[in-house]
Amino acid sequence: MPSFKQTFATATAITLLGSGAAFAQATACGGLNGQWIGGNAAASDIAVASTGVEQLTLLPLNTDYVSLFTLSAPASVRVEATGQNGGDTVIELRNDTGEMILEDDDSGGNGASRGEMDLAAGTYCLSTRSFGGDVMMAQVRVGLTEHEPLTAGNPNTESARCNRDTPARALGDAALNAMLAGDGISASNNATNVPFYRFTLDEASPLSLTATNEDADPVLYLFDNDGTLLAENDDFDGLSSRIDMAEPLPAGNYCIGIRALSNADAPIEVSVFEYDEEAIMTAMFDKGDASPTLDGSHPVENLGALEGRTRLDVRTTGPAVWYAIDVEEAGLLLIEGIAVADTDPMIVLFDDVGREIQRNDDNAGSLDSLVAARVFPGQYAFAVMQPGGSGKTGTIRVVIERYVPAD
Repeated sequence: MPSFKQTFATATAITLLGSGAAFAQATACGGLNGQWIGGNAAASDIAVASTGVEQLTLLPLNTDYVSLFTLSAPASVRVEATGQNGGDTVIELRNDTGEMILEDDDSGGNGASRGEMDLAAGTYCLSTRSFGGDVMMAQVRVGLTEHEPLTAGNPNTESARCNRDTPARALGDAALNAMLAGDGISASNNATNVPFYRFTLDEASPLSLTATNEDADPVLYLFDNDGTLLAENDDFDGLSSRIDMAEPLPAGNYCIGIRALSNADAPIEVSVFEYDEEAIMTAMFDKGDASPTLDGSHPVENLGALEGRTRLDVRTTGPAVWYAIDVEEAGLLLIEGIAVADTDPMIVLFDDVGREIQRNDDNAGSLDSLVAARVFPGQYAFAVMQPGGSGKTGTIRVVIERYVPAD
């Protein structure tokens, strides 16, 4: 079996460059390992910061860089990331339980990421990665909305606040609670003519919201009746957006905001329906955002013990196709997704308890994908798919190789 001594040493060196060695490390947000954005916890309290606090970091290959910050009091916060030389960043913000409350790709303008939210006191984790998973220098900043921004902003993604006095189209002619089951309630208009929808709940309810039409590339916002931004999302499923409110929203009035990043005249279907945790988990498996348990509850083909080199052709029809492999000794695992015809492979690798190890879409400027990870004895799962999810069909050639250390 081939040696990986030199290859692994190089990969490790690149990863360590992005580890933020000058910043104190900690674990937060449901188990994420990250670096305090201000160097330590006290200097990362954004509520008392006089300016935005930032880090310049090397985003590791196919890996998120996690910046930690705290709020000693509720505050309106802006989170931003911009790649050097026009690099395209993606950010995700999680609260102290690990729930993702904001996701953004291009709201900073010119490939930069940006989001603004009213946040409660607590600890938060901002994950930053490059859009294609490549190594990239990036500047990350967290500050109050009154601080000077890092990015110019994208006027197509900035939603005006929607409060009780904002003109908005009514979604349903009564409280929505009775309409949430099944497909819920929907409306379709373009973002130019109808940027806001209003709805009412007569009792506390968990719910989900979607805004769909990839031609429009919608951004979705949820406000309470006072204009407080409760959640926002961009590109949850391909170019369509989704917000899941697992904690029941209290009875009251709410407003949905939409913006179009692309064609502002394209109709956007806005839907509100009952929160379904099982359906949400299945959707996450189908997108490769989480790995299924390897107990047969979700389709996973077990390839068994990996010996040397394995090749297989995978037919994708939209949802991720899942495989499990057994690793019997420590080494380096390489998984390649090779484009056949007009496919665009993506590979995501997880360990046996569901921790994401690596993901990659476009490796070295091509449509092919490559995951290279140090592994130890145990079982691993990986997803094969095309970015964008539903409707994308084609064949992806997958090559799996395992290397062990040289004696």
